[in-house]
Amino acid sequence: MLGAIAAVLIAWGAVSPAAAQPKAEGQIGATGYIAPAGGIVVLHGPPGAVIRVINVHVGDRVKKGDALMALDDEAAKAEEKLAELDLDTATKTAAERQAVEAQTLRRAEQKLQRAQKEAASYRAVGTGGTSYKEISQLAEDVEEAQFALEVEKAKQQQTAVETANAVSAATARLELAKAKLASYVLRAPSDGTILQIERSVGDAATAEPLIQFADLSSMSVVCQVYEGDMLKLKRGMKATITAAGIPDLGTGVVEQIGQLIDARSQLGEVRLRLDRSSPADRLVGMSVEVVIAP
Repeated sequence: MLGAIAAVLIAWGAVSPAAAQPKAEGQIGATGYIAPAGGIVVLHGPPGAVIRVINVHVGDRVKKGDALMALDDEAAKAEEKLAELDLDTATKTAAERQAVEAQTLRRAEQKLQRAQKEAASYRAVGTGGTSYKEISQLAEDVEEAQFALEVEKAKQQQTAVETANAVSAATARLELAKAKLASYVLRAPSDGTILQIERSVGDAATAEPLIQFADLSSMSVVCQVYEGDMLKLKRGMKATITAAGIPDLGTGVVEQIGQLIDARSQLGEVRLRLDRSSPADRLVGMSVEVVIAP
């Protein structure tokens, strides 16, 4: 945009087209274009998906969440179904593995309890009723049972971690599949107006936008101001907007003053907020001339 304006400046031999317009002492001229205050939202669909239904027309006003366009989502539905099956399998497998580990742990605990009970009984009898070797062997049995129990506890913890990770991964895959499926229906991100529909029913989506959308309840002008005038500007300054054939597009105020100057064109960007949206809301992108009062 700045490069194009620079070319116009060179061709006209002037600071800006608006600077050539008659204006009072101290006023600042600029050129610009009309834009929604919130910008233009471009909506895309999954590349390759075929457009099945278009529910809106250019100029339609829609509410947030309204379905604007639907694409063929059979492949995405199949992917979601597989993800649901994966999650179901992961959940069942987790329950089964945890149940097996819990049972194995109980057996290890019971074995330790038996070994401890038997060792205690032999110790109660004393060496007069049993041999030292038997008592030592029973003590070793208790140690082995205790070690086996610790091993099973570690296995149970590892199983819990592995199964939880498997369920978490399957859940994430399902959420991703659901989000992908939802992207096959283009919905209005807010209340607003359809500006452009780039494709027709039967066309395949590409990396290019399918719909351009904007909230036109508040309108702006983005204009280019000569660098020598940038320091004269202040927020809240009044501005008048005109165009060829439309002498009164309305008025506005300086809302944002850029701090970056294009070295080639010697222009900086300034944004004006229009006092009223009409008729600018029907002329998005139109080139205009601006006069800013001191």
